[in-house]
This record gives sequence, structure tokens and C-alpha cells, in this order.
Amino acid sequence: MITLVLFVAKQGTPNFPEDEDSANHLFGDLIKKTGAKKIIALRADSSNVMPAGITELAGSLGIESECVQVDKLDPSIWTGNVNPANIWGDHLETIILNSPISSDSSELCFMLNSGSNFDASLICALYEELGGSLWITERGVSRNTAIRLDRRIPEKESAAEAALAGLARFFLDNPESAPTTSELQGLIDQIPSGKGFENTLRGYEDYFEDNKLRLLKLQEELQEAEQAFAKEKDKLEENRRKGSKDAAAKIKVHEERIRNKHMALTEPKPYSLNSKGRYNATLTLAQQWRPLAVNAGHRGLVIFVRSVNESESVVKYLKEHYAALDFDKYAFVVGGIDISDQREMSIRIHGKAKEYLGDSKVVSSPGEVCYSIPANGGVRDASSEVMGILHRIRQSNDGIEWNIDTTGVVGLLRPAIYQYAHLAGIPSFFIAKQYPGSGVYASGLTGSKHFLSLPNRSQIDAIRSCLNDEKLASFVATVYRFHRDNPPGEIGIEKKYGNNRPYDFNSVIFKTGHPLRMDDIPLENTRFKAMKRRLKKAKDAGLVHLAGSDIHLTPEGIVAGALLKG
Repeated sequence: MITLVLFVAKQGTPNFPEDEDSANHLFGDLIKKTGAKKIIALRADSSNVMPAGITELAGSLGIESECVQVDKLDPSIWTGNVNPANIWGDHLETIILNSPISSDSSELCFMLNSGSNFDASLICALYEELGGSLWITERGVSRNTAIRLDRRIPEKESAAEAALAGLARFFLDNPESAPTTSELQGLIDQIPSGKGFENTLRGYEDYFEDNKLRLLKLQEELQEAEQAFAKEKDKLEENRRKGSKDAAAKIKVHEERIRNKHMALTEPKPYSLNSKGRYNATLTLAQQWRPLAVNAGHRGLVIFVRSVNESESVVKYLKEHYAALDFDKYAFVVGGIDISDQREMSIRIHGKAKEYLGDSKVVSSPGEVCYSIPANGGVRDASSEVMGILHRIRQSNDGIEWNIDTTGVVGLLRPAIYQYAHLAGIPSFFIAKQYPGSGVYASGLTGSKHFLSLPNRSQIDAIRSCLNDEKLASFVATVYRFHRDNPPGEIGIEKKYGNNRPYDFNSVIFKTGHPLRMDDIPLENTRFKAMKRRLKKAKDAGLVHLAGSDIHLTPEGIVAGALLKG
């Protein structure tokens, strides 16, 4: 069953589905294009009541719907003991436990441009762990238009990866040109040459402009040139015999034009990426390219700024959170939807930021980091453009360990930015601030407590590896279930833990035949060795940590355990 997962806007806001008409406007095209047979509506506004609009729309379409109440991001209730690096795991666990989402879920479609950037980052993490598809909806007159923005890219360190990444590199510097394979050599290591290039990219033909159309156009141009010469040839030849230099010159021009058209048909094939191709190629470049590693090097921060009339708002943001923003360098990406003066705004914003931070700390160039998303259409191209901005920032400032503040990312750009950060291994975070008005919550906590880490690539990879490893899955699920059933209890592999050892506890809670049941191990000594190996594997993967000999789950271990429905 294809299931659509989305966050519901706060009740009373324009995007809340009050009735069937509003729900159809918001989600009708999305449901149609995904083929969803079920909607999971996540609510972070302290309600577990399905909005009437979704109920009515689902009923009209004959599909299922389920409302899931999830944790509200509310720093006002936090204590000083709350670790902001782990909050993502707690929130993601609640989403999983309160919903039917699990490691066994069928195809999941995630809508990312609803809810906060923190909310959206969590369900994007589910996409990275479980697969499926990523979607946004673009505002429309009769109803919003759904656009799919996940990826299909080559495996890491493959020749196809080098080829697509090379094309992305070329287009970043030559956006209006189409390269041949010879022009791509040297941009990326391992780029195949000649016919090998085309063979490498078999299966990705839909990423390129149709070469048949290019050849047809060239053939038409050749035919037109030949016909134009044929019309004048007899007269020109006669005049040339009579000694006309003008006729001889015209014949030469015709012959040169025909010769050039013939040569164009035999020249090496240029590779021109279409919109879908540029999007996926740029994500491939994010996966392939790695900056220069510098020990104890500078740390940089990319801040997304939605174009605003008052550049002072950036300085206000920096002042409010500067204690938590412990970085050496800053770059600003400025833009929004249908903005006409983004360059001027970027100049003002950069000027104010330099006044506050100092010239040397701001490394982005105002004219090179601004963008505008068209009001209707062009989201994929704008996404590629902004990812290109991120890449140029990183490439121009090699040796800096960059981080991304996702707080100001425009909803339509979330799939691109989240995937780019994931593939590039860039740490990302969200600043928990007050949604109505400005400033942080009056939590009484330091600014650093509002600085929420988002799951990084290594954490997501650990979760995914756990789900795909039966022995590791059964071990982590057992530890997870133990701590759920016995919050203050202790579990470990030594004899002193008695029945609170993973193997013994597993045999009690998972009956024979259960997919999480461990294989029978008759001998005590063999059991211990087997559990020791699994503990080491879980610890090396970052799924558990030890307090003495007690086994505790990390945030990624908790999420993996929840997905396994342990």
C-alpha cells in the first residue's frame, strides 16, 4: 500500500484543511500523482483529531486516513538536562511509535513543505532510512501542484558517479553550454572517455536532452543550406565564368556553410542535461566531492535568509543566537519565492552582517548567493541553482568544515537542501525559536540549548544498516524493548545480569518464528561469545554505548529499535 505522510498545518492558518475543498486544493494533486491509498496526517499542535477536510477527501476518494499526534517542539518545558543533540531521536521515536510506520512499511511518500523545518527534517530522515519518495506542493489557483524531488543517482565511487558529477561541475561554470566527453576530462577523477562515457550512463537517458532532436535540427539546417545553394547555383556559376568576383565569393560562402553543417553532424556528441538531469547530477556531485581535510581547521556556517525588506533582521537573528553560533566563517544564501530585487537585498544583508561580524568572517559574495523561485514552475531548476550555490561556497572555501542552519530554508527547497547536506555529509541543525513574533522561547536556558542537531549521514547510515542486518536488528530491538518495558532496569551480556541478558530476554519476548527471535544457541559459552560480537558490532555502528557494562541505546539505536517495532 502506498502511504502518504505529511505534517498538518496549525489549525486556524490558511493551509489547514478545514473542509474537503481546502483539502483537495492542498493535497488533491499529491494524492493523484503518488497513487496513495492511505494518508498519515501528523499533528504537532497538541491534537490527535483528524482535520475534517482530510477525512472528507479520503472518504470521497475511497482511501484510508489516520491522524497521528506527535511531539510539539516546545523549549519552554525543557530542563537543563535535555541534550539538544538528542532531541531529534525522541521526536522521531514518537512519530514512529504513534504511527504504523516501521521497517516493514510499504512504499512511503513524504511531503516536505508543511510543518517546520525541524518537522520536515525528521520525515526526510525516515525517507533516507526506509526509502520511498519526497514531494513538495507548489501553490496553484484551483489546487496545488505536486512535484517529486527525491533522487536516483549512481552508486558511490562508480564510473557513473564520476560521469554525472563531472557534468554537474561543468554546468556550474558553464550553465549555457553542453560539453563533449573530451571537455569533461580532468574535472573529476575516473571520468570515462569516448564511448565508455555513454555506456556508463545507460539507465540515465531520461536525464539528457533528446540527441535525436539535435541531430534532426542539424540535418534540417544542412538541407536548408543545400537548397539555398541549389536555387542560386546555376546563375552564380554562370556569372563566375564571366569573371564575377562577387559570384565566386557567394559560391564560396555557400560551400563553406554546407561544409560546416556536414561537420556538425559528425562532431562528438554534446551532453546536455535537462532539468531532472541537472537536479540529480548536482546531488551526485554532493555525494562525490569531498573538501580538503584540515585538522583543527576553521568551522563555517551557511545561513539561509528569506528575502526581507529589513536587512537588520539578520543582525537581530545573529545577536539572539550568537552564543550558540560558535563559528569562524559565515556564508549567507538569500532568496525566496518570486523575488525581483534579491541581489539588492543580498547586498544589504551582507553589508549589515559584515558590520556585526567583521569583514573577514563573511566569505560569501552577495551577487553569487541570491536566488528567486518562480511563482509557478521552475522549482527543480531553482533547487539545482541553490545546491550549486552551496557547492561553490564549499569549493571556494576549501578546508573549512561547513555546517548548515536549516531554520530559514524555504519549504520548496527542503528536499534539495536536506538531500544535499546528507550526501555531502554536512552537519545541519535547527534553532528552536518562537514561531509567532521573533526571538527564542523564554525557556530560561542558554542559547546553546535551542541549537538542535539534526540526524547526520553516519547516524542515518547506522539506522539503515541495523534494519538490513538480521542479527544486529534482533540485538538492538531486544535492548530497545527491554528499556521500554523496564525504564530503570539494566541490561548487559555478563552473567550478573541473569535473565536481563539480551539472549535470555529475547527468548522471553519474541516467540519462536518471530522475525526478531534470535537463533537458538544451546551452549552458555557460545551464547556469550555471540552476544559479545553483536554488542561490539552495535557499539561500532554507534547504535549503543556502555555505562560500565550496562548497555544503553544512542538516539540512532532508539530510532532503529522503534522502526523494528521491538
